[in-house]
Amino acid sequence: MLFLCLNSEDNLRGAGRGTIGDTQYEYIKKVLAANPSVKWTLLFMHQPLWIQEDTQRWQEVEALLANRKHTVFVGHIHRYIKFERNNGKYFTLATTGGGTRLRGPQLGEFDHVVWVTMTEEGPLLANLMLEGIWDENVSTQAMSEFARPLADGFPMMLDPILISEEDYQGSTAMVKITNDSDGLMEVALEFAAHPQFYTDVVRKSLSIQPNSVEMLPIKIQSFAPVRLSDAEPLVLKAQITYKKEAFPDIQLQKMYQIRPEPRRMLYPADKKIKVDGDLKDWGTLAYLSTEQAHLVANPFAHQGNQDASFRFDVRYDEEFLYFAIKVQDDEILTDANRWGDDQDGITLIVNARPEKQSANTTGGWNESLYLIQNPADKMVSQFFRPGRLPEGVGGVTRRTPEGYQSEFKIPIAYLQKIYGSPDWQSVRLNVRVSDWDQQFQHETQLYWQPDWGSPENYIGSGLFTKAENQPEKK
Repeated sequence: MLFLCLNSEDNLRGAGRGTIGDTQYEYIKKVLAANPSVKWTLLFMHQPLWIQEDTQRWQEVEALLANRKHTVFVGHIHRYIKFERNNGKYFTLATTGGGTRLRGPQLGEFDHVVWVTMTEEGPLLANLMLEGIWDENVSTQAMSEFARPLADGFPMMLDPILISEEDYQGSTAMVKITNDSDGLMEVALEFAAHPQFYTDVVRKSLSIQPNSVEMLPIKIQSFAPVRLSDAEPLVLKAQITYKKEAFPDIQLQKMYQIRPEPRRMLYPADKKIKVDGDLKDWGTLAYLSTEQAHLVANPFAHQGNQDASFRFDVRYDEEFLYFAIKVQDDEILTDANRWGDDQDGITLIVNARPEKQSANTTGGWNESLYLIQNPADKMVSQFFRPGRLPEGVGGVTRRTPEGYQSEFKIPIAYLQKIYGSPDWQSVRLNVRVSDWDQQFQHETQLYWQPDWGSPENYIGSGLFTKAENQPEKK
């Protein structure tokens, strides 16, 4: 047997952009040529290069393997999938305590240990899980191709509730349920009891035919007028079951939080904004973390507003969306060897999709723009992972006696591209300030709105509607 351990990161391009470079290819070619008669070749690496593009010499590596008995094991995507290709079996493994939503074997999301026994016919796999032992077919490529598109984007989309009044009394929210599969979809909805609101639908079951859409209006009323600042989210539990012949049922669950939100206006800049970290072009910044702060912190890590707090504002003109923030931080800790949000710094999260799509997003590097800047010096203009940012993005962070402050700019052309139209109308934002203290022993992540990927997230938090004119002076 030949064990071949490769480096899919040999050009350090990051997740989803793995490579086999020239030097490593020549090594692989040499080793395979020196071992032509082994019974089996086992290849191990981190990223599944066969599902990626621009992997440099990987396809040539596959050509070298094509006439050999071989098996490939990788990780990276945290989902188990068995591929039969190139005259071999290629496995992406799931997790053993790593990051996963644990939605089950049908989606390849489970914790396991793989026990491999070599036989004359090749490797025999046993997937050891707490729930039992599964063979190598626990999740195949065909199963993944059916299930993943359904699971990656949850098939329900809810209207955000955006109002201009200070008090909320009721409205109708539309629920759009899309069955993009070739099988039957069964839907079960249930609203939790709520002290402030009630709905005309408490429980609802639906059967949705393949490749069809169902629109369900939900009337929401308050028992008495509720001030927006006092409104608690209404919780909707959704269970989706996909049924298709020759496949096991796929069941997905999700909890939605629905909360009336003020319709925040994104106003045009009343003067030319110079992005230099000075903030003299801004006046009073409108949005404060102290009014609506969401903390993710170690016990006793956050010691109040003086420890960490912020206020920010946004504006736009024909060329850019502008963002300004002033951070109060009593101890600044940065380290060039740490991840961007693993040290003191600012993260601006931007989702520029149309309002309903943006309102339902749950974050993630693949669907939102993350701008991270750390106050590593008196003045900084470098973003974290700048190679992944759109062309034209800029920003400056300066230290201040109270902490630090920043100005960022994002090209309007980027917003138009993601929105899908030159006439973009909205953008969803969140702001995160990372605060570390006591030689990196105490961590606080301070959000303006709930983390979009957290259970506390609610539909439409942080949405801004583009205003064509300046606000009326009171």
